[in-house]
Amino acid sequence: MLSSKAIAFLNEAYRGPLRQRPARLPVFASDAELADFPPCLVITPEHGPYRDDEAFAKRLVEAGDEVLNRRFLGVDHGFTEMHFQVPRDTDEPSIAAAEGAVDLMIWELRRHLEVEPAS
Repeated sequence: MLSSKAIAFLNEAYRGPLRQRPARLPVFASDAELADFPPCLVITPEHGPYRDDEAFAKRLVEAGDEVLNRRFLGVDHGFTEMHFQVPRDTDEPSIAAAEGAVDLMIWELRRHLEVEPAS
């Protein structure tokens, strides 16, 4: 769990100077910049401090971009890291969500890079 001090620090970093660099934080790109985006995968947790990712996905769709937007229920921000940090035999619900999200990332990368899955 993040402390309120950590959230304030991260919020300032997220909304501060980097806001002027759409390549780093595409959520702040102009509508014209969004029109040239490549296909995007937007993954959001049910419980996250930054819920504007879904609004960003909507903006991408409105700009005519290809977007796959998925929200994973019952998990917090950073849940995909669970895939790498917790043993697979753990009965932790977020493990299944993390594995699903990582699998989705791999699937989408392979699809757009036209890479066949390993057999």
